[in-house]
Amino acid sequence: MVNNYEREGLRNVVFLIDLGPWMRLGYPHENPLEFGTSLVLSLTKVLLRYGYNVGLWTIPPSDVYVMPSSGQTQFYRVLSTLLRIEYVEELGTSLPIQPCSG
Repeated sequence: MVNNYEREGLRNVVFLIDLGPWMRLGYPHENPLEFGTSLVLSLTKVLLRYGYNVGLWTIPPSDVYVMPSSGQTQFYRVLSTLLRIEYVEELGTSLPIQPCSG
């Protein structure tokens, strides 16, 4: 007889951040992208504390990503990546301008 043990608790979470133009609506420090990055950073800290592997990817895909891993250094990887994130404006698209009614 052989006992095979599998590591329990191997859980992965990957956060997806939208970098489209709609994420910059609002004030420079009060928009969906800024609120989303704060939320991702807070959840990363909690999930890493509970032993999760945490990663970060962007939509549309870019060179800004963090592969899932665990530990305190992973928190700093996610933090430094979130500080480098900027929104991506796709060619040929722009935010619609609403005509003034009045």
